Amino acid sequence: MTESLGNKWDPLDEQKLVTGVVGKILDRVLTGGESAIRRAWANHKIKTQQGVSTYVERQLLRHAKIKNFLLRDKPVLLDDLFVEPALSSSGVPQSFDQLIETLSQLNRVLLIGSPGSGKTLLAKKVLIESLRKKDGFIPVFIELRQLPQFEEGTILGVMAATIKSSFPGFMPEQLVSGLEQGIFTIILDGFDEVDREKSKAVEAEILRISVRYPYLRMFISSRHMESLRGWNDFIVYRIEPQSLDTIIKIVERFPYQDAPKEKLIALLKSGELQQNINILQNPLLCLVLLPALRSRGNMVRAVDYFDGCIDTLIHIHDNAKELFERQWKAALGTTRLRQCVAALSFITYVENAYAFSYRTLREYVEATRDLVGFDFDTESFIYDITVNMALLEEVEFGYEFQYRQFQEYLAACYICALDAVQLRRALEGIASRQDTDMVFQYSHALNKTTIEQNWSVFVLRAPRIITLPSGRRTANQIQGTHKV
Repeated sequence: MTESLGNKWDPLDEQKLVTGVVGKILDRVLTGGESAIRRAWANHKIKTQQGVSTYVERQLLRHAKIKNFLLRDKPVLLDDLFVEPALSSSGVPQSFDQLIETLSQLNRVLLIGSPGSGKTLLAKKVLIESLRKKDGFIPVFIELRQLPQFEEGTILGVMAATIKSSFPGFMPEQLVSGLEQGIFTIILDGFDEVDREKSKAVEAEILRISVRYPYLRMFISSRHMESLRGWNDFIVYRIEPQSLDTIIKIVERFPYQDAPKEKLIALLKSGELQQNINILQNPLLCLVLLPALRSRGNMVRAVDYFDGCIDTLIHIHDNAKELFERQWKAALGTTRLRQCVAALSFITYVENAYAFSYRTLREYVEATRDLVGFDFDTESFIYDITVNMALLEEVEFGYEFQYRQFQEYLAACYICALDAVQLRRALEGIASRQDTDMVFQYSHALNKTTIEQNWSVFVLRAPRIITLPSGRRTANQIQGTHKV
């Protein structure tokens, strides 16, 4: 092999692994199965052996390493980073080994996780473990966001092109017979990253493939999307919030400067970050603290950390992915999107609404549009904040903020952008909750001088605290309450 995967590779000899995998694959296709598949592959036996060997070797070299926005300069061995995540299926805790066994026995697994939870890393780990099992399957890893980069444009077309790039003699009949006989494990990473104009066609192709080739193993990863509920052939696994011990292991293994890692681990163990532990249970959002600790020492303001998290959810995480630019339906741009989610957060916060039905969410979004004065489509904006940004997540009864801290931080951002008169009225609206919520504290941290000046005026006036009416209201009534 022209490049080594490193000393930690199991079993310290990647060439031996490749040889074993290829041998098992050839045993399956040349001596087992139906006569049609044997003929399709045996007619090209020597080229098949050489081609499969080259293909498997390149798959190992490409997918045994990983990069992200904190690891842009040098890829790192997946095995050096991997910490088994908390998984569940139908509400029951599951291990990674159980996921692999489900894929082996039932052929269909759909992995759902929030941004930064480790879906791509887990998908690559599935490929590596598939090869380590030496069970005679040819793994094909496709990043669905890159479908437009291929002339073929379809999953099966890209699958054939991926194999042929390392195996020039690969014939169409080998692909068809292999699909029918179940020679392949196809791993489709990032269904949520498919261009929105093509997502229906890609979804339809996935479901056609699933029905037409029952012996084909399929593993697909995605953020939660409503359309996934109809994928009845797939066993759904979810990446759950990680335990504190797991997060600490992830930080320990992450290749970063020792000083900020040690500070972060100490803070996690001390309990000083307990009030934000639900955010830190997301591996990516926890690792966002490392650059902040490096530049600011032990003192990282909550508002600076949340600002980094919001930037990560909007664009930093995606920018680290090759040949990918997420399609934002509302087409607001980063600045206006942040203004809109800040306004939405303020409206819902003053309404004391953390979770709501879809109908109520539409009312809040329409009120947001009126408040900021930007023209955007309601459905498109809801898609952006639920799927693309994952600020809200879908739950059984509707939607809720994935992290309430972000709602309070963004509400504070909205307040701090107001002029003096509007600001005083906004402070009236949150005055009664400063002992239970953090919006006032975040506002003070973001703009100490202005908040103190206007808070003094507000206190001297001894205002009546605003009491919001209860009951369902129209979007216009909601908007009127919050237009400050």
